[in-house]
Amino acid sequence: MKRIRLLYFRMLLTFLISLPILAESSEIYQPNVDYGAGDAPTVDLSEDNTMYEATNEEIESKAVEIKPAYGPIHFTYKITNKEIWGVGYSYPERSGPSGRGPGTLSINESTTLNREFTNTISGEYPIGQGNIAASLGITIGVAQTHGTSYTITLAANERKQIIFKAKYYTYRVTQRVYANGLPTNNYAYVDVFDSWDYDWIKL
Repeated sequence: MKRIRLLYFRMLLTFLISLPILAESSEIYQPNVDYGAGDAPTVDLSEDNTMYEATNEEIESKAVEIKPAYGPIHFTYKITNKEIWGVGYSYPERSGPSGRGPGTLSINESTTLNREFTNTISGEYPIGQGNIAASLGITIGVAQTHGTSYTITLAANERKQIIFKAKYYTYRVTQRVYANGLPTNNYAYVDVFDSWDYDWIKL
């Protein structure tokens, strides 16, 4: 009976030793996010036939520039083009969980990751930030969280840390203004989250 108990104890000890040893919590944390991993909103680049009115500030500034000889100034805008203008990455890179092998390390093992990204706008947008956002089908100026999904393998006694950064696309939105029949283009540039870019470093 004693031999059986000793054999059982040795088998249990062997099993426990073979389990992956991680420096972070062993619980897989599934964060509450606005969008799951890989589910970022698709930017709407379809034709927009809406005729937009200028903001009050825009009317006042254009009135000084144009100074028409006859009648009131009336401004309307049409979004004539929406296109990808470039791609970028947010720096510095963000720190993820770390761990020691043997085993695997998942980015979702950390409960303190900063998964937020805020879409931003620059350039000229006389029709207003809200109209640009609505036409693209996204939000601007609102922090949103995006799910993460990345796992690496750790060799015995190997210690690594996951790092990640946001990949975003810059979209150029052309707004053509018709001021008493005179067309002029204005360009807004919107940085929109696309996905997370992952890597790891040795510790």
